[in-house]
Amino acid sequence: MEQSFQTSRFLKLLKRQWLDLGKVYLSTLLIIVGILLFCYSIAYYSFMTNDYNIQNRIFSTNFRYPLFIVTSIIFLSLIGNHYFSHFGNKGRAIIDLMLPASRLEKFLASLFYTVFFGIAGLLLIYYIIDWAFILKMRSWYESMKFVPIDGEPVKNVNLVFPFMLDVFIPYAFPFVLAVGGLIVSLYHFGSLAFGRFAFIKITLSVTVLIGIIGFIWVKFAQMFFNGRIPIEEKQLRIQWDLEPLQVFTWVICLIIGFIWMLCYLKFKEKEV
Repeated sequence: MEQSFQTSRFLKLLKRQWLDLGKVYLSTLLIIVGILLFCYSIAYYSFMTNDYNIQNRIFSTNFRYPLFIVTSIIFLSLIGNHYFSHFGNKGRAIIDLMLPASRLEKFLASLFYTVFFGIAGLLLIYYIIDWAFILKMRSWYESMKFVPIDGEPVKNVNLVFPFMLDVFIPYAFPFVLAVGGLIVSLYHFGSLAFGRFAFIKITLSVTVLIGIIGFIWVKFAQMFFNGRIPIEEKQLRIQWDLEPLQVFTWVICLIIGFIWMLCYLKFKEKEV
């Protein structure tokens, strides 16, 4: 098979693979949509039926942060693992490897479906659902007047912002994309390296790695802070510091590049 890249052949490969992968991706997206709608519905019902003050009502919208993290990890790990999962079956692997496309075209197709299509689809559905939720919240705020200390009534409909605009743009959005790409690349490599039960194996490996990193982090924290007392108390808040975040983003991108290089070499080995 000629190993050069041809656009027409690459597009045909994408179309052919969509017939196999489209149902899986769309069904996984629908499951994520169902989870999001269920959680948002519960939050909205609790928001409207409980007698919260304004501060508690605003704070009650913070469920979106952990929800986004959890659903993103679930979705990206599933699609990252699924693309090459057939390599655990020799019959299906031979059929896939004999497709009339070059190695580079197959590899780029895997990038398109797992990274670009997967992350873009996830962000799109989350943005649409979150935007609808925020519009509903703002309609409630528009019917209220907030009276400050001086007694002058003021209407404020900007107390709650869409999740994407509030957190990810412009400071942390590249970092979020990088983390998503890292999750996909890890499970992508796991499906090639481990074969059968790849999802379980890579999940256990990542869990152990995170546990080791967390243990080292705690030990360093104990080393630096044990026996010391704070000289002042401040409210604990998450603050995005742009420069360290950019450094972390570039480090993650380098790790992703290294993992994808390993994926390509592993895929080449499978072809041989």
